[in-house]
This record gives sequence, structure tokens and C-alpha cells, in this order.
Amino acid sequence: MKYYLLLIPFLFIGFAEAGLEQPTTAPTCEVPLKRCVYVSKNVTARHIVGRLNAVFSPGTLSNPEAGYMTAENRKKLAFWYNDEEVRTRVLALIPLFDVFEDFRPGAIVQLTTEIFSISEAGLTHINASIQNVTSNSGDATDILLSAIGGGSLDLSLRLGTTLLSSVLGSKKTKEESSKITTITQLVPNLTDIDFEHTTKIFTAPTAGVVKEQTAGLQIDGDVSIIRKSEGQERENLVIVKNYSFEYGVVTPGNAEEGTSEKVTILKFNVDELPLLTDTSTMVVSTHTVENSTGREIGLGSFGRNRNKLRSKIMVITRARPLSFDDFVEETNRYRDLNLHREFKPNEILGFPESKVSMDQVLEAVQPYAYFNASGDRLIGFRLNKKQARVKNIKRSVEISIKGGGLKMKGTRTVENLMLSGFKLNDLPLEVLDKPYIKFKLVLKPFKGRFKDRVKTTLYYNPETNKFIQQ
Repeated sequence: MKYYLLLIPFLFIGFAEAGLEQPTTAPTCEVPLKRCVYVSKNVTARHIVGRLNAVFSPGTLSNPEAGYMTAENRKKLAFWYNDEEVRTRVLALIPLFDVFEDFRPGAIVQLTTEIFSISEAGLTHINASIQNVTSNSGDATDILLSAIGGGSLDLSLRLGTTLLSSVLGSKKTKEESSKITTITQLVPNLTDIDFEHTTKIFTAPTAGVVKEQTAGLQIDGDVSIIRKSEGQERENLVIVKNYSFEYGVVTPGNAEEGTSEKVTILKFNVDELPLLTDTSTMVVSTHTVENSTGREIGLGSFGRNRNKLRSKIMVITRARPLSFDDFVEETNRYRDLNLHREFKPNEILGFPESKVSMDQVLEAVQPYAYFNASGDRLIGFRLNKKQARVKNIKRSVEISIKGGGLKMKGTRTVENLMLSGFKLNDLPLEVLDKPYIKFKLVLKPFKGRFKDRVKTTLYYNPETNKFIQQ
């Protein structure tokens, strides 16, 4: 008992540091009846009862000699007491448990940070594209690209990841930007982010003076999942407290101009960085990073690429909360995946016994096209799994595809094409201006006769990133 009483002040301190909103009303008690009532503000009464039962010794709150607690409805909690010490503890703990903070140790956050180098023209295009969408939806905002470095920081911009990925995948953005790196971390809830990929650089800003500087990336912060509200299917908000981002870029000197190599630091800190599921937070450096000709872009360097001048840094951050069970399930699912997938034995046992000709199998082409979260354009095709039979899934198919500046050949089994599909190479930027791209696809049973081949024509719209239905 004394241990739990001593614990209460520390619980108050922990919640205060978390910056969580506290309930405005405390439990009310009717002393003659020895009954207290509390109406929850955030979580359900049943949830609070469960948390209290987990803290107290087993059977304490269901023992008539000590007290009895029940959830009278969704929000109303009632507590009858006989033991004053138990009453004191319950009244102190109830408000602490009426918060959305999720203290489950199994919860995990998948945190992704992407860094792009981008030109002024690229920023203008992104800005205009987002303004166009938000204006049409009646939700326009004046602050689209938040500023970091040398100015004020506003992390209020949160864009839907689907919208941002389509903007990043456009031809204009691809021409005016390059992705420097992507960092994906799995961080347990209520633990620290501690990422560092840096190197020490020794520069000589003046004759006879050597200065040590740090180039590369450092990310720090404390991850906290905000518990899902009643009725939601999953948690949808992650708070990164004391978020710190520091990126040091090596800018080489110019002998003609008399400048020496140096490290330009882009740094920002915020007390709380809120990250919603399926949204991305984007910030851009306010000042221009010096450029050098003929240098490759890397995590600690910055230069020209394809003769385009990309002078600013754009940082995109997103988070995805996972329960431990979700994480295990997803890990098991990915463990079973490989580049050339095969049907499982139980799936093969469920195949229909009806016959399907190879012509029918090869004609059932299903094209796909989408942008991933980073704006990479992924297009290709699969065969229809409904045509899978025991006698055809192991047969190999010769593939030939032409169009959009591509010329590809390959050999896959029928089940590979049904499960993994066939991904096309990246399209050249010059074809993305066309109203549509025509792909000629030829599929033929391996070493089959010329007349056994099946021809299919696919039409792809690069502007909408969709295949055109004929």
C-alpha cells in the first residue's frame, strides 16, 4: 500500500511532462453513502476500471471490505469504499488514467525521414500543385512549405501522403529534385529516437587554422503514441517530443573565388512534432546551399545532378503506429514474400478442377500503376489468379514488352506472374509529357510455337498514373 501511495506523485509528474490534457473535473464523493462518481472526459469508464484493477493488488477493488468499482455506463464510473486509504489512492489515480496516452510497451512506431535536394523551380511547382488541390477543396493554406534554418520554424503543414506522393512523382518535380536518402526506423513506444550517420570534416577557413565540423545526419526525440479514441480501428497520432533534426552538408571550396571547403548545418528543434497516420510533414531550408559542379549527391555532400541546380533541402517526415500483434503479423507476411512468389500448398489444394487454356491465362492481363510514399512511379502487370490451376502454374512464360522508351524481356512462371507480377523499368522523363504511352506486350509459353503467342496492348496515362480502360 505504501509503495503505491509513494508512486502517485511520480505519476503526476510523468503525465505533466508528457504535456497531456488533464480532465477539468475531479471525482465527486457522497461521504454519507461512501460513494464516489467520476465522468470520464477522454476514455471510457470501463477502460479506467481496467487500468485501476491492473494497478491494485488482485481482488482489492472487488473485496467488499475495501471497496467496489463499476462502469455504470460508457462514461460514468462509480466507486463504493470502506477503506479510506484505498479511497485516497483511487481518487488520485482516476484522473491520471483518463488520458489517451498509450502505455502499452508492445506498441511500435515506424518512423520515416526522407531528404531531397530541390531547386527553386521544383519548390514552386510543389507549392502550386498543392495550392491547386487545396483551393479546389476549399481548404487552401498560405503556409505550404515550412521554413528551417535562418528563420522561424512552422511545422503546421501536414499533407496527405497520397497527395504528396503524386506531387513528388510528377515529371516537373522529378526534373528539379533528387532524393538524397531515406531513413526508416522501428522505434518502440515511449523510447528515444537515436539516429546518427555522421563523419568528422577538418576544414581550413583561414591560413594556419584547422576547424573540425560534423557532416551527415542526426535525429533525436522521444516517441509517444496517442491512444485511439473509442470506435477507431487503430491509433492514428504519434507525438515526437523534443524533436531535433541536424543535417550537415559539405560544400567544397572554389580556388578561383578563394573559398575553402566547409560544412553548412541545417538544424531545427521543436518541443512536439505531431505525426498523423497517412500524412506527411514537410519542411524546406530557407537559405541556399552552395553547389559544386560534377559532384554526386550523397548524405554528406551536395552538388549538381543531370546539370540541374538543386540548392535547397526538403525534409519529409511521416510515422505509422503499429501494435505488437500488428508488427508480428506484418513481419510474418513479409517473411513469406520474395521477388518470385509461389502458391502455398493449401492454396493449390483449393484450385478449381475445371480446365483453362493457356490462351485464357495469358490474355487475363491486369496492369497496375501507383506512386509509393516517396513519389516513385511503379507500373507493371499481373495475370489473373482466378485462372490458376495445378497443371498451369509451373509453366514458364516468355515476356516481351515495348513502349515508352522501354524494351524489356524476361521469363517467369505463371504463378510468379500471378503473385509477384512483372514490374516495368523507370520511364524516361521525356515520355511523361505524352497524353498516353502505348505498351505492346507479347506473352508466349516457354519454347512454345510462334502462333501460341498472345499479344496485348496497354495504354498508360502518365499524368494520372493510371492505365486507360479500353
